[in-house]
Amino acid sequence: FCNAVYNERFCSEQDKKWMSLNQQRNDPSAYEHLENEKTDADVDNNAADQETESTPRNIPPHNPSADTPERAYLIDEIIPKGERAYLLDILEALHSGVDLDLKPYPSFVSNRLYKLRELQDEEEKEKLACMLSYITHLQSFWERLSSSGCKSKHHSKPADHSKIPRITYQRLQRMFVDPESHLLSTQKNELLIGYILVLTLFVDNFKTDPTDVARDLKMTIQTLRPYYQQLGCKISRENFSEQSLVTLPVPLKFPELRRRRRR
Repeated sequence: FCNAVYNERFCSEQDKKWMSLNQQRNDPSAYEHLENEKTDADVDNNAADQETESTPRNIPPHNPSADTPERAYLIDEIIPKGERAYLLDILEALHSGVDLDLKPYPSFVSNRLYKLRELQDEEEKEKLACMLSYITHLQSFWERLSSSGCKSKHHSKPADHSKIPRITYQRLQRMFVDPESHLLSTQKNELLIGYILVLTLFVDNFKTDPTDVARDLKMTIQTLRPYYQQLGCKISRENFSEQSLVTLPVPLKFPELRRRRRR
C-alpha cells in the first residue's frame, strides 16, 4: 500500500514538472529574458564597433580612399600655403652659391639636398625645399621637447640653429604641446613623428629607405615599424638585400584600432 501511494505521488510530481516544462516551451515570454540578453549583447558589440570606427586616428590629415600615394596625405594641410614663403631658406642658400653648413640639418635632409640641385622646374624646387625645411623644423621641435622632458616655456624662442619661422613655431606649439603641462605627451609625440615620416615619403616619392630618419629620431628601423604601419605603409626588403624599403600602398589600409574597455 505504501509503495502504491508513493508511486502515485511520484508520478503526480513528474506530471506537474512535465506540464510546467511544456508550458514554458510553448510560452514565448519564457525566452524573453534570453532575447533581451542577446539584444543587449548585440547593442554593446555594435556600440563598440561604432566607437572604434569613429575614433580619430592619431596621424596627419589624410584621405583613406585616395587612389594615388600623392593624394593619400593632404600636403596642403600638413604644410599650409601661408607658411611656405617662410620655408625657402634652404633653396635661397643653394641659389646664393654659398656652401651650406649641413650640421644643423637632419641627416635625412642633408642626404637629399642633391634632389634640389637636380630639379630644373622652379615650382617643383620650391615645393621640395619647403618639405625639407619643414622636416628640419619638425625635427628640431621634436628634439627640443623630447629631450629630458624639457618644458616648452623654457624654450619660448626657437634655438638659433633651428631658425624656425615664428608662424610655423606657433602652429607647432598649438598642434603638439599640451597647454597645461607644456609637455609633449605620448600621443602628440607619435603624431609629430607621423608628420616627419609622411614628409619623408613625399620627398622620396613614396619609396624611401628609413635608415636616415631612424638615425635622426634616435630609433631603429624595427622600432619605427609600428609608426609606419600606423600610417598605412608597407616595409619590405629591397631585392632580398639587407636594405629596408618603405612604400605607401593605396587605398590606405590601417591596422585595427584597439577597442576601449567599457567601465
